[in-house]
Amino acid sequence: MALFLATMVATALGCGSRDSGTGDGALGNSGTGGFAGAGGMVGPGTGGAGGVGGAGATVGTGGAAGAPMLEVVELDPTFGVDGIATFSILDGMWTSEGARAVAVMPDDRIVVAGTTHDSTFGPNHGFAALLDDDGALDVSFGEDSTGFVRESLDENTEYSAVTLDGGGRILIAGWTKSYSPSACAFTLARYLADGSRDNAFGNDPALAGVTRLSEPCFVEGTDIAVDSDGRIVATGIACEWTKRFSAVRVLSDGTPDAAFGDNGVLLMDPGYSEEVLVSSDADGATRILVGGSVGEIGFNGTLDFTIAGLADDGSFDATFGDGGRVVTDFGDGSPGHSESLNAMALTPAGRILTAGWAQLRSNFAEPWRYAYDFLVAAYDPAGALDEAFGDGGSVLIDFGSDSEEAVEVLHRPNGNIVVVGASRPSLWERQIAIAHLSADGSPVEGEHKTLTGLEGAGLNAAGAILDNRGRLLVVGYVVYEGGGVDVVVARYVFRGI
Repeated sequence: MALFLATMVATALGCGSRDSGTGDGALGNSGTGGFAGAGGMVGPGTGGAGGVGGAGATVGTGGAAGAPMLEVVELDPTFGVDGIATFSILDGMWTSEGARAVAVMPDDRIVVAGTTHDSTFGPNHGFAALLDDDGALDVSFGEDSTGFVRESLDENTEYSAVTLDGGGRILIAGWTKSYSPSACAFTLARYLADGSRDNAFGNDPALAGVTRLSEPCFVEGTDIAVDSDGRIVATGIACEWTKRFSAVRVLSDGTPDAAFGDNGVLLMDPGYSEEVLVSSDADGATRILVGGSVGEIGFNGTLDFTIAGLADDGSFDATFGDGGRVVTDFGDGSPGHSESLNAMALTPAGRILTAGWAQLRSNFAEPWRYAYDFLVAAYDPAGALDEAFGDGGSVLIDFGSDSEEAVEVLHRPNGNIVVVGASRPSLWERQIAIAHLSADGSPVEGEHKTLTGLEGAGLNAAGAILDNRGRLLVVGYVVYEGGGVDVVVARYVFRGI
């Protein structure tokens, strides 16, 4: 969903992120209190208090006595400064820059993609940066040994998704916009190991290494994946008056795939597509899953989780959901009771994990305050809710603030689930929020909810990934109290769980 930086950029450009707010107030999810209380906060020999059940919930039992419960994850002291690396591409109080996505190279170096914004009304540029395993910028990458490249592929450029192809090259998706004539285009760029654009890629003769698509409709790229044939599949929000679920596919050389949609662009139902997954069935047939939200936005909107299952040619997969579509309303359907799917992951068994946010009560008195909790849901490979997960297929996670939005869900090799996002107690305060669940949606043993903040600044998560060693990387931006917004990358290690 739209984060602070993306909202600033979109407001200035008039072509981009939507408003993710739907109001204020508690979410009515106290039923999650039915989990057992943690006994670790008391001395030896005394059990902790049981969780308090909400309406329809079961009161939790007391926790076991003993030593304080351990944090499931903790910042990695070998990375950055005490686990957090920040860097600035621009230098100015009114500039802003933030990471939107992260990928990891086979040698553990970290690729970060995002957007810089010169000022409130100035242009924005996409950037790609390469960090060493210790969090320092890798000076072998980019112009003038800076460790990053900053791109203006049109009058404005935004980068929001990154992955690696089979050859280890960097693929970044986003969008570009010109002012006159006012036009937006889905944009995909491929970079080599030194940060230069790949001349062997793309469909734009004026821009080596770049593919841009604007017909039949502009798509604001939000996620990207590569299939087993090297084709690149992206998803995003179609920039029409009525927003549309959409997907884009190009061949490995960057030319549009005429066998998919309308010359590589597929427009689906009204809605907002955020995530794309590509997999193959037992017979090797390709299946594409596009996840996001459908419904009305706004402070009193009615968004619901949705997933589209697509066959290789872009047609709906009739074996998935209801004719290729799944729409799940986790609330009661009334205004202000919205849910937004921001992230998806596949388990080896084909189970679909999803995460985002839920607002279960609107607030008309203070509509500019947010009131969300993490919402995590699991589906079977055919698109049905996995009722063995959580409470009938879903889990609400409350970190105690008014606004908590999950931006990524990750599946660990041991079967546990990591959910990453942001907690915002107020408009300007923010912390990285991480939750750790067992495969059935219950909290793992230990302190399964972690908040990370910085004194004198706010941290906001926009993307996350597990690296080659199983460590958790979270990227986003840091907002300083005195002004300015910089890129932040944090790394966490797990305590053997």
